[in-house]
Amino acid sequence: MKPIQLGGIAVKCNPLVVFVIPTAAVFGLLDVLLLSVISLGIHEFAHLIFAKRLGVRVIELEILPIGCVARIDPDSLAISRDELFIALAGPISSLSMGITLYAVFGILEIEAKTATQLIGINLILCFINLIPALPLDGGRVLRSLIASRTGYSSATKLSSYLGVFIGICISALGIYTVITDKANITIFVVGLTIVLSALSELKSVSSTSIKAITMRAAKIYSGRHYRTLTTAMKSSTRAHDAIVLLSSSHYNVICVVDDDMKRIGEIDEGRLLEGISKYGSSVTLKELCVDRYRLR
Repeated sequence: MKPIQLGGIAVKCNPLVVFVIPTAAVFGLLDVLLLSVISLGIHEFAHLIFAKRLGVRVIELEILPIGCVARIDPDSLAISRDELFIALAGPISSLSMGITLYAVFGILEIEAKTATQLIGINLILCFINLIPALPLDGGRVLRSLIASRTGYSSATKLSSYLGVFIGICISALGIYTVITDKANITIFVVGLTIVLSALSELKSVSSTSIKAITMRAAKIYSGRHYRTLTTAMKSSTRAHDAIVLLSSSHYNVICVVDDDMKRIGEIDEGRLLEGISKYGSSVTLKELCVDRYRLR
């Protein structure tokens, strides 16, 4: 589905969401769906509030069957811990909501079905989102913790692969419940959504890196300063693999070395981006260093 722009944020809806309303209607869960939408709204609002307070730009909001995913501009992160605080804001808000409602309903001695469902939904939202796999908040926490060592793009790849693995395990559990006559379609849908969303995160790694370089160039041109980070890479490394290893908070220079670890050339991030544009993302660093591929 084509994204729509709301307040500078691209909002898109995952195709699987189309099946949520009719499925809820068939199983008589429309009331639960409504309570879930309210709880999810509060959960995502907490993310957006923290992002705004930290000066981090949200570039996309994707609506999923299991919630929403707010994607941020990695170049707007002052430090990788910013994403950790933003990611934790959602689960903390859901946990706080669940505990507060439990206390209030307990004091007022309210035992309505709706009250119990609302408490349960918020607690489930909290604990599911703490699973350390993209696109869940736990995966974003994991990415923020390792991004300072591996770079934002590499951390995204690692968290996404973990998301695919965990999603497959959850889907398998859903299939098992069907085989054992304890069918729970929700488990399978959650697992499938995690797998597809994690694959989407993987697919967007290169494009996100390219966009970050472009935005960094514009900021340098306008007077902003970046520290230079030099990274050694083998000459056989392809451009699409190299670009995801670049740091989002530095101006990157790649020292290209051969199999004997001898330096054969140097490529900065601007030249790498130009090389991808001219020769495609499969071009190797060695090819970008030799005369017939050298970019001027």
